[in-house]
Amino acid sequence: MSRNAFFRRDSTLLPRLLSLIYNDTTEFYPLRTTAIEEKSVQGNLLNQDNFYIDQMKRDPTDPELSKYAIVTINDQLTNARLQGCTLARVGDINPWERRELWAIGLALFHKLMNYIWGLRIKHYGSIRVPGSLAIKEDEDLWLV
Repeated sequence: MSRNAFFRRDSTLLPRLLSLIYNDTTEFYPLRTTAIEEKSVQGNLLNQDNFYIDQMKRDPTDPELSKYAIVTINDQLTNARLQGCTLARVGDINPWERRELWAIGLALFHKLMNYIWGLRIKHYGSIRVPGSLAIKEDEDLWLV
């Protein structure tokens, strides 16, 4: 049976599916690129202000800006800098200035790399051991 045969059997299903797909819209906020460096905590703070306050025209004193967490999935260095932003602004006046909004997530690529590293450490062994990940006789886990 082809895919289209299913939709021909129930002629009301396709319009309902299409209305669900095309009537559900997502708001997009395209942002300009900036020349602000991001390799420091201060640069990250300036970038956040540029994106949210300058480009998106959000008011940092507005409680609505601090109502929801901003999920951010980055590499570990950027996550460390975001934590540095939070620590640098501990005593500020509102949640935006204290940078309490960021919900930091682990990037899936880095999580996968951590799993692979753990798998290698656990199952490397010797070439003489069945199921080992070693491929040469002279390889040693501790020398690699």
